[in-house]
Amino acid sequence: GAHRNQCLRKGLKGFFFTVIPIVFIACAKNDNSTSSNSKSEFDSIPIWITQSQQQKVDKQNKSYLLNKAFKKTNLIPNDSLKCKFYTQLSFQLAGSGDSLLFRRVNTTGLRLSEKIKDSL
Repeated sequence: GAHRNQCLRKGLKGFFFTVIPIVFIACAKNDNSTSSNSKSEFDSIPIWITQSQQQKVDKQNKSYLLNKAFKKTNLIPNDSLKCKFYTQLSFQLAGSGDSLLFRRVNTTGLRLSEKIKDSL
């Protein structure tokens, strides 16, 4: 019941504060310059993330916008930019209630940060 939910929230909070800094640090170390062409092609991602933050957006639409941003982020060829968006998405999803998308974003971000770390 309530105790289980409290334990789950504590576990997610611990996971969030452990995983996100690791991904962010790995991304910061691999801050390659990004060509303006690839950046402009993915300009919609921060717009969708910003739209998801608006209070008038319900949970279903927030998940829709963040999922759309996640799918578009997966297409980015630049690992540094991709990592930046995974971090932003993860922060937005942390308290959203969409635990499935939260896990997908974090798993993908962790794999990318490992790839970046291995290539350094």
